[in-house]
Amino acid sequence: MYSIFKDSLYVILLAAMIVLSSCQNEEPFQEDIDPELTLSAGSTVLEMMKRTTSYDGSYDNIVDGASCLGIQFPYTVTVNGSELQIETMEDFQNIEDILDAAEEGDLDMQITYPITVMMSDYTEIDINSEEVLKDYVEQCVEGGADDDIECVDVVYPINLFTYNPNLQQTGNITVNHDMEMRRFLAGLADADLISIEFPLSFEMFDGIEVTVNNNTELANAMERAVESCDEDDDDDYNDDDFTKESLDSLLVTCPWLVKKLNRMDLENTEQYQEYLLTFMEDGKVASDDGFGSVSEGEWSVTVSDFMVFLNLEFKDADAFNGAMYTYEIGKDTIKMDGGENDEIILERFCALPNVSE
Repeated sequence: MYSIFKDSLYVILLAAMIVLSSCQNEEPFQEDIDPELTLSAGSTVLEMMKRTTSYDGSYDNIVDGASCLGIQFPYTVTVNGSELQIETMEDFQNIEDILDAAEEGDLDMQITYPITVMMSDYTEIDINSEEVLKDYVEQCVEGGADDDIECVDVVYPINLFTYNPNLQQTGNITVNHDMEMRRFLAGLADADLISIEFPLSFEMFDGIEVTVNNNTELANAMERAVESCDEDDDDDYNDDDFTKESLDSLLVTCPWLVKKLNRMDLENTEQYQEYLLTFMEDGKVASDDGFGSVSEGEWSVTVSDFMVFLNLEFKDADAFNGAMYTYEIGKDTIKMDGGENDEIILERFCALPNVSE
């Protein structure tokens, strides 16, 4: 009997040792994970991250009119009878030039199929007809109310850690661009938890970099970004997206020739056509009629409601005075609208020395 009892005791102790050894080899239960640093798969913050890293298809709205998808280069379009090869972003300007030269309402654009489009989740779809493309386009929400957040960009790389429901770490990954982040987030199960290695940085639409250190700061930064800029999600090709800084820099590169000037509250504005405007970096501007008559004034660029305005103030050239909404910048042109059919079109004229130098 004693021998049987002793043998049984050895078995129990051995089993206990095996259990203890097994427990020590498992990942320890982590009860102290900070909820400020851990996110569930369906959380609002991760949904906003998914929107921030979605593919933005608004760059080619002049062709497809849809921001939730983008046609992949290269492809061919025929615009008002002219066949164009679209291979880079710069080629969209050729389409715009044709449309600018056409009579109002004179638009005929045909895409040569097949084409490949990329959806907001980076899925690529082959499309063989206008009818199929139209079906996908109709699923898009335009006018800035679509899901993607475009006014802020994530600064990579980012390190992410995954956890199971018991808060045990199950893996880690480094993501290097939006596509990797978007696909990683789409692949999470409902019960998954992740943690982001902070600090994390974003670049805002105006070039300012913002650094966040926890989930609350992360959510606040993305919420501010939603309303911070005009996403330009429409097919209005005359609604170009540029900044105060870009217009400031452009104006002083060369003198500008007045190709069109309409001001409804002034007579004989045609006399100012072919005037030369020279913008200087100190905020001074000079108008020259080409016959020795020069007027001096001041210029500035301001932003209001996401729109960029050029402000001119001359003592002896009233036709230029006031704030004009700058709605288009072409290769060598600037187009401005003052409302009530007021319009100024400037053409870059670099034949003369740049007086700002």
